[in-house]
Amino acid sequence: MMRERFFGEKMKMANIFAHQDFRKAYDMVDLEILLKKLKVYQSDERTVRRFTSYIKLSEMCMRFLVSNPIHIARLRLGDVPSDLYPALLTEAIFNRELHSVQYLISTWPLPVLDVRNVLPLEDNITYNYLTQPLEGEESLSLTDVFMYGLLCLKKESRLKLINFCGFKNDRKLCRELSRLPFLWYHVEERKSRHFHGILSKHLNISVEKIQKYINKICCIFSNLDPYIPHGEQFGPVKVVFECKVTLEDVPIGLALQYETPFRFACQKVWFEPISEVIMPFTNIGNVVRLRDITHLQITDPLLCTEVKRFNDLLEGLLLLPNLNCLGLPNTIHINVYPNAAHDLSQTLRHLPRLQKLNLSACNLKECLDTLLTDLNQCIYYLNLCDCRLSKNDIQFLLQWENLKFLQELNLSRNDLKALAYLCVDILHRMPDIVCFGISYTSLSDVGLRQIVKKCVECSQLKMITIQTFTPLPIEDTYILLNECAQIASLQKCMFFPDGYAFPGINEAERVQNRHIMLELCLQCLEQLGRSDICLE
Repeated sequence: MMRERFFGEKMKMANIFAHQDFRKAYDMVDLEILLKKLKVYQSDERTVRRFTSYIKLSEMCMRFLVSNPIHIARLRLGDVPSDLYPALLTEAIFNRELHSVQYLISTWPLPVLDVRNVLPLEDNITYNYLTQPLEGEESLSLTDVFMYGLLCLKKESRLKLINFCGFKNDRKLCRELSRLPFLWYHVEERKSRHFHGILSKHLNISVEKIQKYINKICCIFSNLDPYIPHGEQFGPVKVVFECKVTLEDVPIGLALQYETPFRFACQKVWFEPISEVIMPFTNIGNVVRLRDITHLQITDPLLCTEVKRFNDLLEGLLLLPNLNCLGLPNTIHINVYPNAAHDLSQTLRHLPRLQKLNLSACNLKECLDTLLTDLNQCIYYLNLCDCRLSKNDIQFLLQWENLKFLQELNLSRNDLKALAYLCVDILHRMPDIVCFGISYTSLSDVGLRQIVKKCVECSQLKMITIQTFTPLPIEDTYILLNECAQIASLQKCMFFPDGYAFPGINEAERVQNRHIMLELCLQCLEQLGRSDICLE
């Protein structure tokens, strides 16, 4: 990179300002003043003009500062404008100067630190960007460095909130951050019975399980733990993240937080059963602010086998006044608990802000009317994928009063082979539909064409999924693809089944045949003037 190529000579210029007033160094400096100072480094005007055309002086100074822990440690809050701190942190992260990252966090001069906003634009921000081990750092990740900075927070820091949102697909991030309360404790205080007295107020957990957890965390952080100033009083500091209560560290950390300076906050929460660490849903209000939660997803295939736990869930939902999005995939099964649909409906009608409902992989056969009739909210998103819907369910959906509000509807993996005409009628009643899913529904090629032709009238439709269990013959594929190309607003089409459904003597050949078919169809779309459609 150009920044790397000229670093050596630029460092020479940045050194001039290392001990100057940083308020002035951060601004563009008069060229004549710069030339006078550079005489001691035997640099001429041509050199100055050449390099300052690539990188501003402020960037040179920041690079010099973050690359040397001695210089960064000299910074005082009164010496540096607070708006310079984010730029310094970004520079330190880009250059993987971990000592500087830790110091800048521990002395953060602003009330809020939004992690996503300080990440370098040059970096490839993958889903596990914060938790993947850094090269050459003995399994240390950026999350570890951020946590160390928080644990070493200086009294002069004004940090009140740090936001780690924006990495919803990273399960490790939530787990790592949930260990902050444990790491804050003095080593001699980490006793299983002491922790059990705290945790048992919120969790069903044994002393033996706590001891195993203590041993695990002490082993993982054996290299970092000796350098942490345990038990320091500061804050409180609110740590905001997308909370995945799917690993044992998370409920334990949530339950320990009030004994430490850290307070966890979240808008999005995922729940799954955790062996030996059980948090009753009615207790969630003891560890997070219920008013903050807008998105909730609970996956528990066995929930309907225990009526008490099911009722606890319904009771807990009533405590979430701002819930906007609710997901209960593979959780509601009326074949196990026949009253589940009715009881859930009576709860949902008391959630005034509810707009999105995900019931995928639930068994809702012959009870869709019981579940949806009493809902008076404007539901914009409804996922009924793999819900074993019957003809009566689809007919009810067609008559459902709130159908006209739907913008996303997923009917995939239900048996619709004789119901293409009902799907066409349903589309007619959804003027604002944006995403429509009917993949793997046993519809014939004729039925699929009828539905796609109706989609041409949907002026806002951006995505459609029409995958079949096995690939269509090439002639039928081209005909259906031509119909899709007529949907003016279409941006994405899920068209082909997975590779295993294609012919071939082994997996590699089947995947290759799928790729060949995809290339042919992309060429077809290009000829139709619709190369803008993303085809998968």
